[in-house]
Amino acid sequence: MLKAKKKIADKHDEILRVLDETGTWTGKYKNRSYFHEHNLYYATVAVWIIKKNDRTILLEHRHPSKIKNPNRWCLPGGHVSGDETPSLAAMNEAKEEVGLTIPLKKLKFLCLTPPQEDKYSFTHHFYYIYDKIYPGFKIQKEEVTEIKWMKYEAWKNLVKENSKTVSPKWEKYKNAFTVMDEVIEAL
Repeated sequence: MLKAKKKIADKHDEILRVLDETGTWTGKYKNRSYFHEHNLYYATVAVWIIKKNDRTILLEHRHPSKIKNPNRWCLPGGHVSGDETPSLAAMNEAKEEVGLTIPLKKLKFLCLTPPQEDKYSFTHHFYYIYDKIYPGFKIQKEEVTEIKWMKYEAWKNLVKENSKTVSPKWEKYKNAFTVMDEVIEAL
């Protein structure tokens, strides 16, 4: 069984793989800050944590000090660091941000969404069916101010409306919602 790797640099200037416009690794690495200053392509993950019994999605509220999308609701996720695989990055982000340990064999790939407009991230979407009674989550206070469960359809509508309260944009997440509709329907 693969274990989650630790980030190879601090969260604010972690090392990322440089991707080309097709999402293929170029063989180069750069510090995270360099990517955003030079508009380079990189990989991110989004983790859809779903409660099967009531079809709700776990959301996190981004800390007001975050540079990108402060004070907005989103899925747990983040950058794919160094030599992490996207699935290990998804496991790491869920553990770091909301304190949830997801077994690799239960983490399922949903889809990949390419960059949109002036954005440069290829987002790997994963989902996890949460079927436990969990006494509480432990949020990463530097990243997240609170978490909550929201009905899947309500979340989809907020993103579709491009609500100012959420960070995902409909055009980038439209395909992920199409695939997630099938997952939700099968629950």
